[in-house]
Amino acid sequence: MNATAIRIALRDLRRGYRGFWIFFSCLALGVAAITTVAVLSASLTSGIERDGKSILGGDIAVQQQFRSLSEEQFEALSSESLEIAEFIELSTLLRAKDANNSILVSLKAVDDAYPLYGEVKIKGEQLFAQSITFQDGAWGAVVDPFLVESERVRIGDLVDFGTNKFRIIGIIEDEPDRVASSGRFAFWPRVIVHRDSIENSGLLGFGSRSNFEYRSILKEGVDTVALRSKFETQWTNLGFRDYRNASPDLSEIVQRIGVLLSLAGLTTLLVGGVGVSNAIRAYMDTRLVTIAILKCIGGSNRFVLRTFLFQIVLLSAIGVLIGIVAGTGIAIFASTAVERLLSVPLDITLDPVLMGIVIAYGMLTAMLFTLWPLACALNTSPATLFRNAISVERQRASWKFVAITVGIAVLLAVIVIATAYQRSFAIWFVIGVSVAWIVFRLISLLVMRLAKLAGGRFSPIVQLALANLHRPGASTSDTVLAIGLGLSVLIATAMVSANLNQQISNMIPEAAPEFFFIGIQSDQFDEFHQIVEEIGGVTEVEVMPYIPGRITRIKGLDPLDALVNEDGRWIVDDGGERSFSYTAEPLKDVKMIAGDWWPPDYAGEPLLSIHEEVADNFDVGIGDEIALNILGREIIGKVHNIRDLEWRSMRLNFAITLSPEPLRSIPHSSVATAHVDDESEFILQDRIASAMPSVTVIRVKEALNRVAELAGRAQNAARSISAVTIAAGILVLAGIVISENRRRAYESVLLKTIGATRRYILATFSLEYLLQGTVSALAATFLGSLTSWAVVSGLMGWNWSFLPLSAVNTAILGLAISLVLGMLGIWQALRHRPLYYLRNE
Repeated sequence: MNATAIRIALRDLRRGYRGFWIFFSCLALGVAAITTVAVLSASLTSGIERDGKSILGGDIAVQQQFRSLSEEQFEALSSESLEIAEFIELSTLLRAKDANNSILVSLKAVDDAYPLYGEVKIKGEQLFAQSITFQDGAWGAVVDPFLVESERVRIGDLVDFGTNKFRIIGIIEDEPDRVASSGRFAFWPRVIVHRDSIENSGLLGFGSRSNFEYRSILKEGVDTVALRSKFETQWTNLGFRDYRNASPDLSEIVQRIGVLLSLAGLTTLLVGGVGVSNAIRAYMDTRLVTIAILKCIGGSNRFVLRTFLFQIVLLSAIGVLIGIVAGTGIAIFASTAVERLLSVPLDITLDPVLMGIVIAYGMLTAMLFTLWPLACALNTSPATLFRNAISVERQRASWKFVAITVGIAVLLAVIVIATAYQRSFAIWFVIGVSVAWIVFRLISLLVMRLAKLAGGRFSPIVQLALANLHRPGASTSDTVLAIGLGLSVLIATAMVSANLNQQISNMIPEAAPEFFFIGIQSDQFDEFHQIVEEIGGVTEVEVMPYIPGRITRIKGLDPLDALVNEDGRWIVDDGGERSFSYTAEPLKDVKMIAGDWWPPDYAGEPLLSIHEEVADNFDVGIGDEIALNILGREIIGKVHNIRDLEWRSMRLNFAITLSPEPLRSIPHSSVATAHVDDESEFILQDRIASAMPSVTVIRVKEALNRVAELAGRAQNAARSISAVTIAAGILVLAGIVISENRRRAYESVLLKTIGATRRYILATFSLEYLLQGTVSALAATFLGSLTSWAVVSGLMGWNWSFLPLSAVNTAILGLAISLVLGMLGIWQALRHRPLYYLRNE
């Protein structure tokens, strides 16, 4: 690019940047969205890696379910450690003075050494260690802010855990290793107490669903890889993590959410790209005389291209820079909230490689959408340019520019896929965007063709509106694309949210029990049934044996090696730890897929009844063997039948159920469900929790309210993402209205000159926008619904339903936005006086 072209380009830009706010806004909005997500994701990932010891709570973590480490295991850990902290996690009922305020919580009982790294912060000036000591006749407890904010408890209240009393001393502000907690304990509000406070409380009896956790600061020079290998080889029932993989679940979630949000940001950038294209087209329309002069004084097409390409690259760089600065600022602003939500310390840094990728996204998108209008302007002859610019027909770009544009699109797609954490998802995103782009382009061409064919069959107003849809230089294609892409994202989000709400609503069938009771011991059966009988309003009780164990082999293979479908990983997660049951009688409301039930008096070799998902995900059939480790005893059972079951029925069901022998003779607890009327719910909950502290009492409504609360947060995040995309769509529509303003003004002047009234002109132009918006909304409803089906059925694995009310309401909203922006543009055009234009004709 020679100096003369650059000098002319800079001189031309001295006229100012008026009219470029749409260009900068569309480009900066998309880049800012991508930058925000990229910076936060990278900061979270680096924070997890950098502060792994604080997040984990030690150099290594050793965990065992239901019981503490044996003397041999603890000695092996101690020999490699400088210091060890022990704590216990379990789910139990916080029994408040008012039974209506009782709630299931995640109780964490810690020793004096906890935490080894980091600090538990309590709101105010209280110290954590002092807050959980025994004082004034009760042990201290600190609680999750939710419990106070929801008015379940207040500071100073006395509450019961098991048979012991605790006083609420403070509110947890920061728990450094919260994200390293096991999934089921992270679900409920946290309460932290001292380890000694739950001794003799009845919470740790046989069958208690508790995790015994150990954190260690290792001696210098200890090889964590070798230590892990030793523990996993010697004691296969232990869970082992080190600080380099402090919270694998969180890391996976951060990466997955980062992919989704990055692609959502890229969608915003691509939607905004249409606005960038229109802004450059409008700008080039104002530079037609400049191009003509340059050509008339000997400037070649290449020289003119260099001049205006330099301008576009410079303006694009400014827009990208604005987006990066804005996105980084938003990330810094949001970092405090993210830290509080995830308990991961963030150190916002700008990774050069990451910023390079963001710049590549922004610049390539800008070039993708600006080369075409630039090439079209260059192909207009000087003789045509000296005529009134409003009457100039848009030219087509040469095949060279078509090839370059396609090349840029391919390069952008390659970068998206190559830099994605989950490439398969990125590939489908690229395919989806390409298909949506083609569909909306084809729809716009079809609309223009139909408008041309039907033009002479209606009233003058309709004829003129239809003519505007297919006239040379019509904005139909860009308008349909902008409204369609934006609405597709919004409708997809609305449909996913609606399906999510429907799933949550349908989680409780009419016949669902009100309570689950987990961990009822054999010697507690009589007392349990006595309490149930004493309380009126309990209509049905169902009980099944409950035996913790582990899947060790499937068809002779390690469970992970036998896995043929990742959808079944939940069955063997946590080292294959699962709960099993046995029964002589067939399970209720179960559909048999293969095989039949064993006889009620069967007492032979262990037989297995497995859920269809186990069979499908591990390629298991009738007669295949599955080995289980139950309380240290290996039991090998043959699959006798395969069944289907509806988890949402909330009946007692297990993925693997065995014939009675030999489990009947193994010590075990039971799980029960109870149907209770509203008046007796809290009475039954309080009586069972008081009499049997080790029994976990789960109130179904409370659990689903918690699910709904967490789902609501996800929905709000999704709506925020779609709102950014819609904002880009609105900017694009505003850009189209502005770029069309000169033409609209000229046309309104001509119509006024031949006697058309303002009402006539307003009706004509409004009908044009209404037709464009309606077609876009219909197409977006189809594509948005299709996208929501893919997300709900494919990613979430749920049943999808078409919910017309959500789709129609969203489509109407988009149509209204289109009409409002169009009307504003029309009103602006109608304000122009005919005399100005007639003098220049």
